[in-house]
Amino acid sequence: MKGFIKFSDDLPLIIKILLALLWGVYWGIYRIIKGIDTNNVTLIIFGILVFPFGFIFMIIDTVSLLLHNKLVWLA
Repeated sequence: MKGFIKFSDDLPLIIKILLALLWGVYWGIYRIIKGIDTNNVTLIIFGILVFPFGFIFMIIDTVSLLLHNKLVWLA
């Protein structure tokens, strides 16, 4: 799990943004895996919520990546 988290954190910015624009599914999976790895139930719940509310997370994640080059909201 740590390998996936490190891989995702080390991706180039343009790839992170493109993944965020795919309905947020990739970053939803990232949240779930990171939540399991850190025993953070909130991250797991928000990771699951990405699937029905993907459009909202897509916007939040894209803005977060553009401003901070990483997910800073619930990740």
